[in-house]
Amino acid sequence: MRYLAKMNLSRVSKIVSFFLFVSLLALTTASTTLAASRPDGADYLHNRVIKSSYGRGATKYYLYEPADPVPDMAPVIVFIHGFTATMPMTYKGWIDHIVKQGNILIYPVYQAFFIASPITFPSDTVKGVQDAFDELLSGDHVYPDLDKFAVVGHSMGGVLAADVAARAEEAGLPEVRAIMSVQPGNIPMPKLDDLSGLSPDTLLLCVAGDRDFIVGSKDAKRIYESVPQIPEENKAYVVLKGAGHFAPISLGSFMCNDLDFFLWQAFDELCERAF
Repeated sequence: MRYLAKMNLSRVSKIVSFFLFVSLLALTTASTTLAASRPDGADYLHNRVIKSSYGRGATKYYLYEPADPVPDMAPVIVFIHGFTATMPMTYKGWIDHIVKQGNILIYPVYQAFFIASPITFPSDTVKGVQDAFDELLSGDHVYPDLDKFAVVGHSMGGVLAADVAARAEEAGLPEVRAIMSVQPGNIPMPKLDDLSGLSPDTLLLCVAGDRDFIVGSKDAKRIYESVPQIPEENKAYVVLKGAGHFAPISLGSFMCNDLDFFLWQAFDELCERAF
């Protein structure tokens, strides 16, 4: 069921080495949960997060659903990880924050191995999201609100977030209302999808870090400039001061800082406006 090159090897090796470290650390880190209050001092709507996983290989995906209490319906957020960060623990703090506010979250893996061909990353990401919607509509989960659909991605996932939005209609996915591309980088991604088909009503936030020496700001600017049909009041390009490439990494609430909270709240506000 469906619904409405060249690699710079030194830079790639830095990404791979870091995410291998993060993944190994995640295996030995006890599971933690965020405090009952959000960074802004308000209480979360839900006290628990239910995690499940489905599929295999590059089209595997994780589902996160709010619980305690369980809502009848919830918006859907696709969270797309950076290169090799296939374990959701890498972004656990941000994931918990999104879900405890009452959202369903889909975490597509899109990589069967740490080192894999990037050619199929966009199609494997979309396939994982399609399968996730099929599962959500099977009747055993919180029902997805198909009018409230947003995508956020970091690093390579920042590029893929734009790709998912561009391919949503053809793939039978709901219309993407908001896109947040955080420190996007196309190493070793193929070229960016054509974004000219995105609705002018789509909200777009592109974030670069002024201390990001891995991907810089080139692709954040490129995504922002690739959507002239989206008026200035519906899109923004932001340079986050003091942010290195791994600013969004948060293995749990104990590793979160002001940069994390800024990114979280920026995405919260983007979705609130879009929905």
